[in-house]
Amino acid sequence: MEKKRLILGPSHIMRWVQSIDCHLIPTPKNMNFHGRGGASIWGDFIKSKSNDFSQYDEILFIVGDFRFGNKSLVDSTLTRNQHGIAKELINDANDREMYQKVIDELYLLSSSENQSKIKFIFWDLALREFKNKQNRKYFKNGLYAHPIWNLGEVQSLFAENTILMDSDTNLDSLFIDGSNHPSFQGYVYLYYLIFGKKHHHLSLDLFPEHRLSEQKIIGDSTLIKHVNMFCEKGILNTSYKLQNVKLFQLEDFLVKNQGAVTYVTNIRASNERENDFYRRVKKLSDLKDKYGSRLQVLFWEAYAQEIISTREKSYSKFVPENPFYKHNTLASIFGTESIYPKKESLVGQSLVELNVGLQPTIKSILWLFMQREHSLVEIEKRYTQLKQLYFGEVCGTTL
Repeated sequence: MEKKRLILGPSHIMRWVQSIDCHLIPTPKNMNFHGRGGASIWGDFIKSKSNDFSQYDEILFIVGDFRFGNKSLVDSTLTRNQHGIAKELINDANDREMYQKVIDELYLLSSSENQSKIKFIFWDLALREFKNKQNRKYFKNGLYAHPIWNLGEVQSLFAENTILMDSDTNLDSLFIDGSNHPSFQGYVYLYYLIFGKKHHHLSLDLFPEHRLSEQKIIGDSTLIKHVNMFCEKGILNTSYKLQNVKLFQLEDFLVKNQGAVTYVTNIRASNERENDFYRRVKKLSDLKDKYGSRLQVLFWEAYAQEIISTREKSYSKFVPENPFYKHNTLASIFGTESIYPKKESLVGQSLVELNVGLQPTIKSILWLFMQREHSLVEIEKRYTQLKQLYFGEVCGTTL
């Protein structure tokens, strides 16, 4: 019988749940989650689940940044100070105090009545140490030695309760940003760790290399930047990069290159002065009239910000009041309404990461490359194949 597990941690857990809800990753059997952005392992939010520990066979902590909650050093009476990091409070003395605060809590957990159930994955520490080693920081006499926290030392302190990570292996494909949020491969890696399977790092093979290079997808959108970043980090198994082309460079590109071109623009209401917005849309519209079906225009930022506006009431500010600024209007002007999934749909929600940074998911990159020649149904089928290929027969998961 599959173990009943509870996974606790910071925003990584929130994104994990979002990814499961949107069918981006498999749904684990008998697994519950409890997470909050910037949650400290010693804070009230994480501790609020301690009364439920008896219900589980395994209690697994994704240990976040040791600095989480450093505002409590100034005022420990405010619960909100148990979350996040105040950059102005980062110094060696405060870092040592926060390190000890985390270590003390880990000792309490690993010596509690639930000690046999407790497991730790030092995700943030492992990835930060990996990045430090890549940048040759904190080396002394050829050996890595951070002045405060080192993965090997921490894992040794709690050897009986730790699921090991190794910062000497290439972990670059496991995270998507500076906050170490897991990538598609990061979740594959976590599942394999949790279910005790041997894991091999694999880059995502969305398409054969020649299919990527045949397509001319360019632009100034964050979607373009993320595709290239995923290539650099080994998240995508290709050396092919998309060209960053500003709007003023677009016609020159069209003149010099034959065939169909997809231009992904960052035009959206919230980052444009009114005159600039109309001017840029007019410029694109004139080019569309001139080059016809050769030129496809996609508005990623305008689309993505309206997707996230559906998730929380406070995010409604991302929907422009002026109807002309709205994504549906822009898409209709350029004849691309039918290729975008509905924003409120599960597929639409699955294209944008959880936060407000308009980060694309792997599925949105698959959509970008397939949408010109394939239906949404075909894109979904391909994504399901990717899940099957990379998650495989991981114990306790269903696709």
